[in-house]
Amino acid sequence: MATQNQSIERHYPAISICPLKVTGGIYGIINNSSGKIYVGSAVSFRKRWNGHKHFFRRGIQENQYLQRAFDKKPHEFEIFIIEELKNLSKENLLSREQFWMDFYKSYIPSNGYNLSPKAGSCLGIKMAEEVRLAMSKRLKGRKLTPEWRHNISNGLRGRPRKPFTEEHKANIRAASARRIVGKDLFSRMGKKAALLKMRWRPVIQLDVNGNEIKRYDSIKLAASSLGFLGSRFNIGDVCRGERPLALGYKWKYAN
Repeated sequence: MATQNQSIERHYPAISICPLKVTGGIYGIINNSSGKIYVGSAVSFRKRWNGHKHFFRRGIQENQYLQRAFDKKPHEFEIFIIEELKNLSKENLLSREQFWMDFYKSYIPSNGYNLSPKAGSCLGIKMAEEVRLAMSKRLKGRKLTPEWRHNISNGLRGRPRKPFTEEHKANIRAASARRIVGKDLFSRMGKKAALLKMRWRPVIQLDVNGNEIKRYDSIKLAASSLGFLGSRFNIGDVCRGERPLALGYKWKYAN
């Protein structure tokens, strides 16, 4: 099934075994001593096998069943291409991966190392604590790009929401009854409302000598008319006397 040049190099899957012209598809990792196989899919064989090499070497393979078997007899493992695919869409990869998982019955413990009978599913997979910590550290502080946020929003839009159970409703009512609203909260809310109200007060645009140039119905309209909507906060600062100029002009609230 696998040739000699596809053997594990230095006890982990080697990158050099992947032909340069081959891109992605379905691959297998086989234990020659037991005949057990792991079936996986990848858009890029080289990148995926590079990941396996890294995880095997550090002992943090997400599939701990496969990791423990590899630790016992690393020289018995080989990695090979099962099927090269031209259509590397997620749907096609999962479909073909499922086909070969069913073919090898690799999700049955006596046959293979796939933990879930469904391709692409995390059902039944238990990650090691080191893997969890590494993932948490990698994701902590990550900021979503606007495009990423847009894709998440589109994915959630129109999705039916499960109705609250009576128990859930009761918990919400109980939490609301226990909530204590202090004077500080009302104070903060009042300040925020006052600031919002000030943003919509009419303002006057003045030159540096204090001569009136134009009047606007609100700070937002003034900043938008000048083409600098993001500077509306600076205009508000000038109106409150917290800075001398904004956009090269003096500003004040209209009486």
